[in-house]
Amino acid sequence: MKLVNSNLEMIIDFEKGYFQLLTIENKSYYRKFIYNLINQIEGNEGNFCLSNNDKILDMSKQMVAISDIFNIDINSKKIKNKLISIISNEVKDSYDEIKHLIDNLENSIDAVIFDFETPIYRKKDIFFEDLLKLVDIEFEKTDDVLDTLLNYIELCSNYLSVDVFVFFNLSIFFTESEFELFCEEMIKKEYYILDIESEIRDCFPIDSSRIVRYIIDIDLCEI
Repeated sequence: MKLVNSNLEMIIDFEKGYFQLLTIENKSYYRKFIYNLINQIEGNEGNFCLSNNDKILDMSKQMVAISDIFNIDINSKKIKNKLISIISNEVKDSYDEIKHLIDNLENSIDAVIFDFETPIYRKKDIFFEDLLKLVDIEFEKTDDVLDTLLNYIELCSNYLSVDVFVFFNLSIFFTESEFELFCEEMIKKEYYILDIESEIRDCFPIDSSRIVRYIIDIDLCEI
């Protein structure tokens, strides 16, 4: 899987088991680069292109940019809708029991509205997914930022089929041991990772052979 920008020569070539590290030393270009990348991941047009075996991929479906690790929603609408869909499929073996429950609920509602003097009606049938939404099933949250981040990545991968995760200056938020744990988890689970840093950090707590470095220096030269 590859990520390119039409304004740059570099090709970020994702490979499982490797940590892609892009350093942009020019602060103004760093902001512009990140803004444009996030904007395109959110579904807008831009100069980036994500591909796999020469097939262009939809960045809004294949990539997630995590710009604020302190405000991660592991129960986002997309994730919860997928969870509800999976649970609905899992309970198909109990279809008759669930159908009986829904029929009783609909009959009870119909009986109540029938007694109103002003005519009213139920606009649609009740489906099992509607009941699950009322129950408000969620993934359990944690107060630990690193645990939340790891959980969110796993959920996005397993439930939304996200392939590429993008971070910004991630190393500054964690201790060396915490960042080592994070990197090891990403490599072990073979996620495609891109960390975009604003300055060169030589001391990454993982095997240097697992890091693929790209640099855009202060003069916007690609190294």
